[in-house]
Amino acid sequence: MKSYPICLVHLETRQTVVVGGGSVASRKVEGLLEAGARVCVISPELSPELQTLVDSKAIQALKR
Repeated sequence: MKSYPICLVHLETRQTVVVGGGSVASRKVEGLLEAGARVCVISPELSPELQTLVDSKAIQALKR
């Protein structure tokens, strides 16, 4: 599988979107939260970790 590097700076308080609700999305959300971003996940289903973050209002989710 090919990959590409990406560096995002100044994410504090920036709105970000993660598409998908599985383990890969959980890792991405964790990194975005550590960088201070506001996160919205779009997925019909969420991993238990993501659901916990939604329940605690740490992230938003659109279940679709």
